[in-house]
Amino acid sequence: MLPSEQAQSILDRLHELERKSDPPRRLIPFVEEIDHLLSRTYQLVSELDCQSRTQPQNAEARNAYRTFLAESYPPIDAAYQQCLHLALPHFQAFPDDWKPAFAGELDREPESPGATQLKGDILEQASHYHSIAAGIAYPQPEGSGSAGLTQQLRDPDRAVRQHAYLQLQAAEDGARRPWQELFSRLHRDRQRLAEQAGFTHYLDYHHATPSFRARQLDPAELRRLRLDVLQIIRPLLTQIRQRKAQWLGVTELRPWDQSFTPSGTVINALPHNPEALLDAVTLMLQGISPPMVDAFDQLRKNGKFHVASASEAPRAPYTFLLPEERLAWMTVSYDATANSVFQVLHETGHCLHYTLMPADSLLAQRQPPREYREFAAHSMELLSLKHLDLFFQREDIPAAADTLLEKALQSIVSACILDEFQEKIYSQRIIQPDEINLLYQELLLKYPTGICLEGLLEQQGSGWASWQMFSAPFYGLEYALAWIAALTRETGNAAADPLRIYVQRFDRPLHQMFTAAGSLLLPSTERLESAARQLSGQLMIT
Repeated sequence: MLPSEQAQSILDRLHELERKSDPPRRLIPFVEEIDHLLSRTYQLVSELDCQSRTQPQNAEARNAYRTFLAESYPPIDAAYQQCLHLALPHFQAFPDDWKPAFAGELDREPESPGATQLKGDILEQASHYHSIAAGIAYPQPEGSGSAGLTQQLRDPDRAVRQHAYLQLQAAEDGARRPWQELFSRLHRDRQRLAEQAGFTHYLDYHHATPSFRARQLDPAELRRLRLDVLQIIRPLLTQIRQRKAQWLGVTELRPWDQSFTPSGTVINALPHNPEALLDAVTLMLQGISPPMVDAFDQLRKNGKFHVASASEAPRAPYTFLLPEERLAWMTVSYDATANSVFQVLHETGHCLHYTLMPADSLLAQRQPPREYREFAAHSMELLSLKHLDLFFQREDIPAAADTLLEKALQSIVSACILDEFQEKIYSQRIIQPDEINLLYQELLLKYPTGICLEGLLEQQGSGWASWQMFSAPFYGLEYALAWIAALTRETGNAAADPLRIYVQRFDRPLHQMFTAAGSLLLPSTERLESAARQLSGQLMIT
């Protein structure tokens, strides 16, 4: 039976159950059946998504993924919503280990069939992002033996780097307008969803969702954090960039200078291909935690690491859960640069988290909150700082460490830009395609990071376009919260054991999960200032 057919069967039987007595006892089998259905659906979606991402030119794989979302999501969500509607009044009668999955849904209003269908339509529409991205044709430099454009971004000749950068940007020109139009349509439908639920704007709808309320984050406090990042973190990033400009002997950095480390050099990683890199990660984990080694080996033996080499088409980094296998898969590119080492470690952190986390409860409790999910991945990157000799030559280790810090700070600032961008976008009832890039350009100017964008703002204006922005609104600030938590994690107490990060249950408030892992979800301005001073003092190259 197809998942959509099973969901319809469950829905029909739930409607019959509504007319019978003793619903708590009768509902337990339905909850178990829906949990199995969700696990099966996530498994199928994950497998289709993996095929789509690892075969970016395969239109059949992309269409299979989109078709499954369009046909399966509405009936499955309708069955889930009906089960919630019947179960919530009686959830105290359910097994104790189920209760956290229901507690966050207690004041959820039942959704109309129209809202469920609209959500499915939104998911299907969002998947068109991949079709647009797959249509980008990046040019190859003329001449046999020429380096690819991404490799030319590391060329010592600044004119070569500039030419390569501008060619890469020009290749995306054809995608910018379709991305804007797609995002505008998604905004329209999300606004419809909000209005159907009685909200003026989608921003208000988002703040009222159980998933946002469960995080116990005050929107005013999040805006305060953005201001702290602007005033505390961004100047530290600018300091690193100014030093890089001095090492390069230029008055100001341009985007084509970003392949260089903060010391103004280009460093190559020791592992020369994906398999060698995975071998190095194994050695790193052996020095951290045996259970992590076992999980990593299991993932690798099962072929879950899809790491493309420099000679293959670039892949957007991504990781997804395989609930029925209790594993995960990742896809990412590796070109032996410092940034690609850390990106592979980031996705490895996600895979290990999904594999090591408890799986003996309802599926809803096996979905790590976004902030914590990214905290686990960023922590894996930072754990490498004591093992950089596995990845880099000894003389390159200081530059590699500073590269990771620059990456972290840039990620924090970029996440705040995207969060403010979405707050502004989704507080409007209508957004025209032409307005989207202009708004992002304004925010780039508000958050300068030591990179001169003169003459490039129009191209940079589509920097907001990513899969997460289309499919998961407000997916962005989590990166800032997660990086800050990882950078400020205590390492001198019982919570310092890295394994604690990856094996926690998700049956407690989010801030308690961070505390148990030795960190804070939302640090004060004073703590952030102290962390910035520490990080400034830890810069290895001066």
